[in-house]
Amino acid sequence: MRKNNFFKQLSVALVLLVIAVMITGFVGCKSVPAVSQSSESTKVDNFTWDNALVYFVLTDRFYDGDPSNNNSYYRVQNAKGHENATFHGGDIKGLTEKLDYLEDLGVNAIWITAPYEQIHGWVSGVSDAFPHYPFHGYYPLDWTCMDKNMGTVEEFRTFVDTAHQKGIRIIMDVVMNHTGYNAVEDMVEYGFGDFKNGKNPGHGWLEKNPATGTWNYNHEITDYTSEKWANWWGPWVRAFDGKFGCEKERGGNYWSCLAGLPDIVTERTKPVEIPVFLKNKWKKETAETGFGPWIVPTAAQYRDDNLGAPADYIIMWLSAWVREFGIDGFRCDTAKHVDVERWGELKTACLKALQEWRADETRSPNSPAKNWDENFWMTGEAFGLTLMLNSPYFSKGGFDSMINFQFNGKSGSTGTTPKVIHWQQYADKINNPENQNNVLTYFSSHDTGLHRPSNLYNAATMLVLLPGGVQIFYGDETAREKAYTLDRDLDMMTRGDMNWDAVDNDLNKHWKKLGKFRNAHPAVGAGQQTKIEENIFARTYNGTVGEDTVIIAVYQKGDVELPVKGYFKNNTTVRNAYTGETTIVKGGKVTFNAGSQGLILLEEVK
Repeated sequence: MRKNNFFKQLSVALVLLVIAVMITGFVGCKSVPAVSQSSESTKVDNFTWDNALVYFVLTDRFYDGDPSNNNSYYRVQNAKGHENATFHGGDIKGLTEKLDYLEDLGVNAIWITAPYEQIHGWVSGVSDAFPHYPFHGYYPLDWTCMDKNMGTVEEFRTFVDTAHQKGIRIIMDVVMNHTGYNAVEDMVEYGFGDFKNGKNPGHGWLEKNPATGTWNYNHEITDYTSEKWANWWGPWVRAFDGKFGCEKERGGNYWSCLAGLPDIVTERTKPVEIPVFLKNKWKKETAETGFGPWIVPTAAQYRDDNLGAPADYIIMWLSAWVREFGIDGFRCDTAKHVDVERWGELKTACLKALQEWRADETRSPNSPAKNWDENFWMTGEAFGLTLMLNSPYFSKGGFDSMINFQFNGKSGSTGTTPKVIHWQQYADKINNPENQNNVLTYFSSHDTGLHRPSNLYNAATMLVLLPGGVQIFYGDETAREKAYTLDRDLDMMTRGDMNWDAVDNDLNKHWKKLGKFRNAHPAVGAGQQTKIEENIFARTYNGTVGEDTVIIAVYQKGDVELPVKGYFKNNTTVRNAYTGETTIVKGGKVTFNAGSQGLILLEEVK
């Protein structure tokens, strides 16, 4: 702990002590953290990244909190019958309005798509079948500004602070591998590149190819031979056409243009100047000209020439978001396409930035997150990686976790539900005391498919109670179905709007019970598992946030006698957190009815 926060930490400790006395009626060294409290009792921050229950949300598809920002930068929602890849209106203000819902779901971390400024215009979608806007946050234009469709800097600060008040950590999706494609709207706005026959189509241009009826007319009208391309990213990228071609002869993941995206030259070490179009952008988009609400002050400090190589700039800009808002972690896009040492440099910068934010009394002074002591956290996407826990991603890249692709299906398919055998496998590998690494497991995502098996209740149980970090994709908990089946993009089918009409249905209530139980008990995700009987397991945890024990029984029928000797003492009151039913331990045993889901979630009542 930092010396300058000693009295603040002491105050918090005293408050926790009082709470412990109120709850238990006595003071003991193991009672103060209260980490084994019931999910219905007073909320105590027992968070550990090893027990993360992460909610991944495409912000634009979640909830529209401010309709006035929906058409920023001349973007459209109605693209002549092709709305699958337009902006739909979801924003940071909408996310803030739904934090109570996410808290009720039991999530303790939210992974949001990148909020920084994306390319303004559209590019051709799969098979040129639709116009594709950067609603998903993977086509960056300017890492130093909020994207207007997402909201303002202060709205983002409010979102982070409000989530922190609820004990929810914020994970921001970040890109260091590539920039966004060149789009007509940005060429018009910032004067890079040129158009054939000198015909500038103007702002808000959206048109199919009149000859073919496909959405590739943006390429047809672009002159890729113009000298004005020197005003674009220049030495920062190896781009996708003509003299900007990728260095394919070098091969490998680091130097190729993923999906034709302009590839950042992350291996470059020599300092570079700021691209001309960004200089022009920043000269006219100032606080004095009305752009103040979207400029991230800490990031804007790093806009001078020759401060470093391209990757150095992106590391400075991204870590500045941590320093500005107190972001808790990053999900790193396309991790295997960036030199792993660069990720390590990003981690080091963010560790320092988070410490500085916590120590800065001028930023969010009333936030409970100022007293949190876990380190900045990073998880990475190396597509296809499963349980490879001894890897340069951890030793050199600084990652605390890597996304686990064991259960996802191919694009458009339903994927696989984890099984009980995976519980023991994951507990043994991930929560081994000698292992400090972790994974983030999912079965639905924006790049694969929606997991919608015949038994949705069992799927929820198997995922949420899986050891290690777990990720819910927005709408998993409401059985959100695929969309946009006519536009030939299987990934886009996963990116529909949140189905709010299904909130509080029986399936949603099932997810909430599971999530709250996991949230209350670090033993669920971070504990060691012991098999008591067939489909009856104890999870025990003794770590940074105290001690915790739970017993989980699945696939049971009727009244079930549970042997709890060695886990809960005689005369201890225990609860089935799934139903709320309580009983007292007698003779090392308790009996509960497994109910319609065959599930018992046993916890001690404090």
